[in-house]
Amino acid sequence: MPVVADVPGVPSAEELSALPAAELAARLAEAYRLIVEPSAQNERLAARVGQLERQARKDSLLTEHGRAFPQLEGLAVALGYTVTARG
Repeated sequence: MPVVADVPGVPSAEELSALPAAELAARLAEAYRLIVEPSAQNERLAARVGQLERQARKDSLLTEHGRAFPQLEGLAVALGYTVTARG
């Protein structure tokens, strides 16, 4: 694991200790925002993907045992649906 001092662009402990408390607080708040916002966005996106997957399974013309309505496969393809095997 790299030491923070070895990461380009990260100030050393000496440089940080020379900063006023208000600037340290602002930098910490920005770093926290850069960590938290993507994490929250990832959680929202994961929830949306799960929702879309559930909807796709619900709307599928296929069952675990094969096609539910094989006679409708041509219509589904004509309407732009992808008909693939589930498993």
